[in-house]
Amino acid sequence: MFKNFVGLMFLVVFAAGTAVFAQSEGCKTSCPMAKKSCSCKGEVISVDTAANTISLKCKKGDCQVSLTDKTKIMQGKDVKTISDINSGVKVIIKYSTKDGKNEAKKVLIEPVAPSGKKK
Repeated sequence: MFKNFVGLMFLVVFAAGTAVFAQSEGCKTSCPMAKKSCSCKGEVISVDTAANTISLKCKKGDCQVSLTDKTKIMQGKDVKTISDINSGVKVIIKYSTKDGKNEAKKVLIEPVAPSGKKK
């Protein structure tokens, strides 16, 4: 009986560890339901203004995030729009997963120095 209990506990700990590892994969996976939001830092690969989506290259993979009418896009203290986001720009996106889609809550665009060089 004790061996069964120890075996069951090992299985539970292993499964929980696997779930935590899978959740730390960055934005290429869905945000876990237990979290209200996740974040991903990366470089913009492409922007689709018609579909309101941004594709990112993150440390652990690529992902796509949809923007909604509630998404806040900021660069420093300035409010921006999706048309201000270009390929190659570095961003931090805070998002949640709804109906299998990553929906951006906030997009923070990396500030660019006046000379055109990134800070």
